[in-house]
Amino acid sequence: MLARRPRSLLLLAALAALVPCLVVCAGGAPPPSGERTPPARAAQKPSLPEVEALVKDQKLAEAVSKLDAIITEARGRGDEDRLAYALAKRSQLQIALGEFETAVKTLKAAAWPTAPVAGLAVELYYANALTAYLRAYSWEIGQREKIDQKAAPKTVELKSWTRDQIVAEATRSYAAVYQRRGELGARPVGALAPYLTQNTYPENVRGTLRDAATYLAVEHLADSSLWRADESNELFRVALEKLLGDGQENLALDGAGHPIVRVVAALADLEAFHVKAGRGEAALEARLERLRRLHAAFTDAKERAAIERALVA
Repeated sequence: MLARRPRSLLLLAALAALVPCLVVCAGGAPPPSGERTPPARAAQKPSLPEVEALVKDQKLAEAVSKLDAIITEARGRGDEDRLAYALAKRSQLQIALGEFETAVKTLKAAAWPTAPVAGLAVELYYANALTAYLRAYSWEIGQREKIDQKAAPKTVELKSWTRDQIVAEATRSYAAVYQRRGELGARPVGALAPYLTQNTYPENVRGTLRDAATYLAVEHLADSSLWRADESNELFRVALEKLLGDGQENLALDGAGHPIVRVVAALADLEAFHVKAGRGEAALEARLERLRRLHAAFTDAKERAAIERALVA
């Protein structure tokens, strides 16, 4: 009755992780350069079309090498759109090559764009690279013992992080994007087109970057395979009746509370935002997504009956 809808945005790096043999791309056409270059110098500049041609020929390692040069060139010119695209593309190709740890480490170590949309895109790719790394090495990561990063910050590396630490870092990235939702509400989701594949929802339903930031964070938090053991075992302690009501929107996305409670908080916040702006369809979609996520998490017959009554109401 409450079938899940397609993802708000498809992070193509995830496809690269699942199907490495696919020809992958960071989005649509590469973003235009921020300034014009004289023809005599243009031939010497690293070429994004050349990268795309290498990817098409499955020469991914060569494409990564070319992207290293493009990143350096874009940073030197201050071309943040080009820089973001190249950083995202390199991360994606490294995942496609099975270099999951490298994808995370090089992206984390890079100087990211400061422009709002470009920086947001790179943050999302970083979060996705973390979860791709976790899934690729889940058994090995599961054997690690937690190291206190505060006690030894200079010695802790990604290969020492536990599963919970990796999930927490990915959550931090989604939360960083979500915390900027106030400035994203007026921006169309199409602003991310160079980096991510846009969803197929009507613009009046999931048409803003605030929608995208919320639904991507919700998808991460609602993934029960990423929950800690206590979060999975103690779901029964969560009061479903309260989650079906209002007043949840003030909880922090990366704060305390069960992931499903934070899912509801994020969606209640989005619903309230659209209600205030008079966008009824978008507000309804946020409420429906809340019920979908609750229906997936709570499987007891009585619980699902309560969720279905809320849907009817």
